[in-house]
Amino acid sequence: MYKQNFEEILENVQVQILGHFEVTEEELEAATELYKDDPEVSALVVQLEGFYLGEGGATGGEGLEGDIGVEELEKIIVEEFGDAWCDAYEKTMREFQAQGREPSEADQEVLLDFQSQASVRAQDNLADLLQKYGLTSTDFQRLVLKHQADPRINQALQHSQTVQTEALAKMGLRV
Repeated sequence: MYKQNFEEILENVQVQILGHFEVTEEELEAATELYKDDPEVSALVVQLEGFYLGEGGATGGEGLEGDIGVEELEKIIVEEFGDAWCDAYEKTMREFQAQGREPSEADQEVLLDFQSQASVRAQDNLADLLQKYGLTSTDFQRLVLKHQADPRINQALQHSQTVQTEALAKMGLRV
């Protein structure tokens, strides 16, 4: 789910950037290839790949993952993570509806704008939630990856995904 959220956010941002600069994805890829030896570009590519792989784009591997155990991680996921995510999407939906904008498959521009705004708000909510535990998003990702084989964490993640899926369905959105 987390990789899917990252991919969704990345795709939304990329669409907006491509539209803003009026370039195609192929042109972006060609430019990236052309400037791949530029230290700034290569550093950004490495960082982006790190985010995608759940490494947070950070180097050195330092984090706070020793500060909480599996039980606390499970508690965060089950009791708070899904709610923080759903709250962001529900608030964004209310704002859109108050503006007379209805995100739907029929209006891709409004749907994309909704997904982008809701994703940003969800990331902010999750960052605030994790801060209560002295964690960053990167720390959380590392903890989830570290304990992903634990059945309690898998079950907690499935529960959180179900909560999110049900919330989207109540809003009339497909997953």
